[in-house]
Amino acid sequence: MVARTYALGSIVSSSSFDVYPDTRSQVYLGMSNEYPESTEAVKDTSGEAVYYKGEIARTFFFSTSGGRTAAIRDAWPKAKRVPYLISVNDPYDGASPYHNWGPVTISSRTLATRFGVSGLVSDLTTKRNASRRVATVTITGTGGETRQVTGDSVKLALGLRSNWFTATVLAIQYPRKAVASGSKLRIKGRVRNAKSPALEMRKSSGAWQKVRDLRPNSSGLIKVTLKPSSSAYYRLVAEGAIGTPVRIKVK
Repeated sequence: MVARTYALGSIVSSSSFDVYPDTRSQVYLGMSNEYPESTEAVKDTSGEAVYYKGEIARTFFFSTSGGRTAAIRDAWPKAKRVPYLISVNDPYDGASPYHNWGPVTISSRTLATRFGVSGLVSDLTTKRNASRRVATVTITGTGGETRQVTGDSVKLALGLRSNWFTATVLAIQYPRKAVASGSKLRIKGRVRNAKSPALEMRKSSGAWQKVRDLRPNSSGLIKVTLKPSSSAYYRLVAEGAIGTPVRIKVK
């Protein structure tokens, strides 16, 4: 019934067609992909549609909501407000294989390239709308430059499944030049939305070992003092997330 109502609400008399057979409108793969159960449902609801105040309702539908639907103005900011197209809980979405997705690892360099930030990205913060999706993203470069983009543009640029995501930041600032063996080296970094963050070092065998647990301050900043005796790779890790390894050179 919802699909029928959507089709009826999409009829445009001045157009040569009304809906696309893909995710722009309604996905239809032809009769060979029809199922007896769906055909029976169509027959059982024949002639029925959803109305609101005497008019055909706009019944947008989807495969996965993530557990909560999005209000129409949160999906399309310039759209006309519709009283029934609001954000509500969807307790049945857990049946979808994409209810939870990720993690997706993106390097600092890739972020900088995709969004035109000079240098590397040192921080990324998000602001959500009332539907809990990411509305805006503020990207900060290592030189202090900031750029604000929409959550939708981040979704498209990084190939994410949705603009409902949590950005975990694991960033290390380290010297590009070699440091003296055994000297004190203070490295800085930033950790956001990360549970149980830690610093790891790669041993000569290739295995990673924990150097120490980390306790970021209220701004997510971390400071670690090391006394490296030889060149090695280091990385920040957290529960369900791994940062990009960086090489600290020792002379």
